[in-house]
Amino acid sequence: MSASATTAQPQQLLLAVRLVDMKHIFVTGGNDGIGFALCKQLAADGHFVYLGSRSAEKGVAAVAAIGENATLVVCDVTSDASVAAAAAAVQGLLGGAKLYGIVNNAGTGLAHGGGAELILNTNLHGPKRVTDAFLPLLDTPGRVVMVGSGAGPGFIKGCTDAAIKRVLIGGDATWGQIVGTLEAGVAHDRMQGYGLSKAALCAYTMLLARTHPQHVFGICSPGFIATKMAAQYGAKKPCAAPRAARLPAPTARATALRRRSERTRAHRHSLASGPRRARSRSRSASSRCLRRRAAGTTAATACDRRSTSCATRASPRTTAWCRRRFWREW
Repeated sequence: MSASATTAQPQQLLLAVRLVDMKHIFVTGGNDGIGFALCKQLAADGHFVYLGSRSAEKGVAAVAAIGENATLVVCDVTSDASVAAAAAAVQGLLGGAKLYGIVNNAGTGLAHGGGAELILNTNLHGPKRVTDAFLPLLDTPGRVVMVGSGAGPGFIKGCTDAAIKRVLIGGDATWGQIVGTLEAGVAHDRMQGYGLSKAALCAYTMLLARTHPQHVFGICSPGFIATKMAAQYGAKKPCAAPRAARLPAPTARATALRRRSERTRAHRHSLASGPRRARSRSRSASSRCLRRRAAGTTAATACDRRSTSCATRASPRTTAWCRRRFWREW
């Protein structure tokens, strides 16, 4: 037996013992930018990260920078064979355990020099390949997170094709319908398919939530982050701020506001316990509100019960009080 094999066995044993009590998370595009910042944070929080990277060389460097709670999984989301091989590798590393979550972070844009075909293949078809391959490895309930972009809603806002918008934001589209919008949708996208890819990714996320109710699916926009893809367009926000800056200690005012909010919620819950009594209270409350406002206005009219606002405006505080009280209980 070689010395390298003898050394590898204790390392693998220690890894297996450490993985028992950890949450296992697979992140695509984890070697750089937002993906790397996320992997680093997850590992620091005590989770084990399967860092997906298209480049083995860059992936090794990223894992070395993160430390012992991460391992490299070579994965090119644009290739069916590469994604299938990555899923098989993760399944072997899990050793019978289950994934806690999947983060479809890998993406591309205009800064990478690709056209609409590459952008759609990476940003839309890539997450579908990964989700299809890794979904059997998820625990129940599992978490699947898509990294979206504000360019998706921007595309919807600027698109003049009502049929495309209906499919992408209707919430009931099939995969075939989503794919059917791509060819015509590129013509409406000023970003050569990038905004379209993110809007379609949102529609695909809603499709997954309908077809796999046992899991939790979500899509989030990280913002205009200064990655290699966005820095040349003026992005200045760093990928990861210091933890102390991201989670500041609550101030005395914040604590007081939180306690006040808790008391308000408790009061609303007590009012909602009796619907018949609550309705009578709302009417008397509306009358008191009118009397209070009449002192500062020339005329007082009754609250419009079909609206969330009062017909007669007085101080913002009184109006807000009447609106909350009346609309909640009516």
